[in-house]
Amino acid sequence: MIPEAWITWIMDVLVYFAVYLIVVVSLNLQYGYTGIPNFGLALSVAGGAYVAGSLAGRIAMWYYGIGEGLDFIRDNSFITSMLNERLAHDPVGGIILFLALIGISSVINAGLGFIASYPAIRLRADYLIMTLIAMAEAIRVIGINYYPLVGGTFWVHVPDYFAWTGDMRRIVITGLIFGIALIMFFIVQIFATSPLGRLIRAIRENEVSAECLGKDVTK
Repeated sequence: MIPEAWITWIMDVLVYFAVYLIVVVSLNLQYGYTGIPNFGLALSVAGGAYVAGSLAGRIAMWYYGIGEGLDFIRDNSFITSMLNERLAHDPVGGIILFLALIGISSVINAGLGFIASYPAIRLRADYLIMTLIAMAEAIRVIGINYYPLVGGTFWVHVPDYFAWTGDMRRIVITGLIFGIALIMFFIVQIFATSPLGRLIRAIRENEVSAECLGKDVTK
């Protein structure tokens, strides 16, 4: 029989693998298929982490109407414990909160992506690289030093939206994250074989040749 500690370790590795698979797939779409280096990807990754850390508990507090008069950062441990007690008996609420957090994070990250793409059409490659690195570093510095966001260097606990799964929690979370990673992977693969994907690869290989074949490389 496999020791429980080994199973826990394997699942933790799978979670990290799935998370980095999502990041790598995104980077491969931008650099592998288009040939455009994007050092600003760290901006989106950090943005998603800070949004999740900042809003996960606050959204749950609003949803359940608890924590009135309490400060989410200062009383974080107490608030998180109360939320987890509610979530342990409310699967519907946990799923709703999870989907809401994903939606809000997607919108905010889309905004960060738009901000990061704004200088892309105005700067040369070397200046663009420096600008994107600076933007990614800026959000890291803000996240660490702006205490009301996620507690600064002390960080915060986030409620367990899947507390209702009980002993199956680790398996459910591992499967969910891995499933999302696989969905993202197949979406990128479908895009790569689409007409637009083939056009992007043609532009990457030789922009002049693609334009000579009647392709609109500007758009």
